[in-house]
Amino acid sequence: YMNLKPSRVIIFCKSVPVMMEFYSRITGSKESYIEADLKWGELKAGNMNVAFHYSPIAGKNDSRFKLVFFSSTVAAVRKKLTAMGVKMGTVITSGRLRMCNGRDPEGNVFQISNRE
Repeated sequence: YMNLKPSRVIIFCKSVPVMMEFYSRITGSKESYIEADLKWGELKAGNMNVAFHYSPIAGKNDSRFKLVFFSSTVAAVRKKLTAMGVKMGTVITSGRLRMCNGRDPEGNVFQISNRE
């Protein structure tokens, strides 16, 4: 048993500012963050964050959405999931951020991340 809680959904898109404005407007969210390069943004939507990630090929090779689960111990969770037969990639490190993608039985991508 792993206590994984959904923390965000990532929407891959061609324009982060346009998507953030749209979802801020329809959800009424005033809590948001966008990176200076306009390739990543997030807004608080109830108990979950909606993140927007720039992709010039959004939806062409993969899903436009990725469900992300929080864990402070990404590598340990990856090991447990792999032992259960779940297809998992390698742990990616960027500064303090740790993340690892996996695939569900139908091939949909999900992620374990230590970003809350």
